[in-house]
Amino acid sequence: MYYNPKDSGMRIANLRKKKGLTLGFAAEKIGVPASVLRKLESGQRNQSLEAGRENSFVSSLLALYKIKIEELYFDKDIERINNV
Repeated sequence: MYYNPKDSGMRIANLRKKKGLTLGFAAEKIGVPASVLRKLESGQRNQSLEAGRENSFVSSLLALYKIKIEELYFDKDIERINNV
């Protein structure tokens, strides 16, 4: 497994769009400027794994999109992995 900021950003953008949220609304809920979320979604900014669950930004993303940290960083289907 490796972390790819562009792939992660695309997943974040797709999750936001599937939920029908605007970039501005999602950024407000997460607690960051829209420009920060835009850069994250485009892969121009990455979120450090060191921050993990302790980072309120990451925690807010996980809560807003109802995903696990592994899905944010690696797009892994945890159930499938556990069943192999």
